[in-house]
Amino acid sequence: MMLILAAVPVALCLLLARRRGGGLRRIAHSEIQALALPILAFLLEAAFQAASRYVRLPDGALALQVPIQYAALLLFAWRNRRFDPGAWAAGAGALCNFAVIALNGFCMPVSSTSQAAGMLAAGEIYGYALRDASTRLAWLGDVIPLAGGFASVGDLLLIAGAVRLLYAMMLPRREEDAHGTA
Repeated sequence: MMLILAAVPVALCLLLARRRGGGLRRIAHSEIQALALPILAFLLEAAFQAASRYVRLPDGALALQVPIQYAALLLFAWRNRRFDPGAWAAGAGALCNFAVIALNGFCMPVSSTSQAAGMLAAGEIYGYALRDASTRLAWLGDVIPLAGGFASVGDLLLIAGAVRLLYAMMLPRREEDAHGTA
C-alpha cells in the first residue's frame, strides 16, 4: 500500500527536481549517508511477506523482523538528520509505526472496516491484526482510509520524509549553483 501511496508524490518530486536543474543522476553524488539501510528494511519486510505466503513462519519471526527493520530506518534517519529535514519526518514515521506495532504483539492494527477484515481476524495476513478494544495506540494503526486500503500516521510521515529526502538528493548542490558547474 505504501508504494502505491508514494507513487504520486514521487512523480511530483521527480518533476519538481528536474525543473530546478536536478535529476536522478545526482543521487549518486548526494551527501546522503547509509542509503543501504532503508533498502535493507524494505527487502527484509518484502522477504518475510513473500515467505509468509508459502510457509507458516515461526511465532517469533515478527519479533525478530520488526525491530531489525525499524532499527535500520531509524539509524538511517539519525545519520541523515543534518542532510535534510525529511530525515526527521521519516524517523518520526518509523518511530510511530514501530511503537504501535511493538505494543500490539508485533502486528500493525488495521481498521475493522477494512475489506480484508475476515482475513485479518483469522490471522491470515502476515504482520497485521484487526484493531479491537484492546489495541494500544490505535490511532497510530492503519486507520486512515484510502482507496484500496488504509494507511497510518507513520506511513504518511515516512512517505513525506522519504520524498523530501529524494528531492534533496536530486537537487544541484549549492556550490554547483554558485559556480555554474554541474
